[in-house]
Amino acid sequence: MTPPSGPARRAAARAWCRPGRAIDAAEPMRSFAEPAAASGVERLVLLSARDWAVPEGAEKLPCERAVRESGAKWTVLKPSWFLQDFSEDPFLAGQVQDGGVAMPAGAGVEPFTDAEVARATGRVITHRPLPADEFAAHAVAQGVPEEFAGLLNTLCGWIAEGRFATLADGVQRVLGREVRDFEDYVRTTAASGVWGGCGGGGGGVERP
Repeated sequence: MTPPSGPARRAAARAWCRPGRAIDAAEPMRSFAEPAAASGVERLVLLSARDWAVPEGAEKLPCERAVRESGAKWTVLKPSWFLQDFSEDPFLAGQVQDGGVAMPAGAGVEPFTDAEVARATGRVITHRPLPADEFAAHAVAQGVPEEFAGLLNTLCGWIAEGRFATLADGVQRVLGREVRDFEDYVRTTAASGVWGGCGGGGGGVERP
């Protein structure tokens, strides 16, 4: 992450910060945040993650500390899973295209679902809850790095336990409007052809 320089940096009142997946992502974040604040950037907005993304709920993610300690005003966003994970993440999108979504989350509740994807694509999509070891092997076989597959196992294990199985209004308060409905996202995305299928409805979800 390279901080902007010259007129570009001086003209920026706010900067959007998105950390990478690397374990040491805090260092490039700090190398961006501190010079940006020193050059007049007034607010840094960091896309972070829920606190449960840190084992045992450790106090603050390193990237959050880098932004909070930069000297600029800051906003830290801690979203749940994104709707776009189903179409833009190669692993999940590939599973939808193949007709089967396998996750190690058991019967846990989390604010995304595959039922609407099936209806919008007009195809049957099977949901397969897998034990953690089988999921890790499946994910790695699909090209997911072993370390990231382990992180997915941890996150989905917490979903299975029911952590954060509640809804909040943080997104509405930030946007000042109602959030986009998942079915609306699915209809638009299915029409783009990213998942294949006819997009005419009539599909369904099979659960073993």
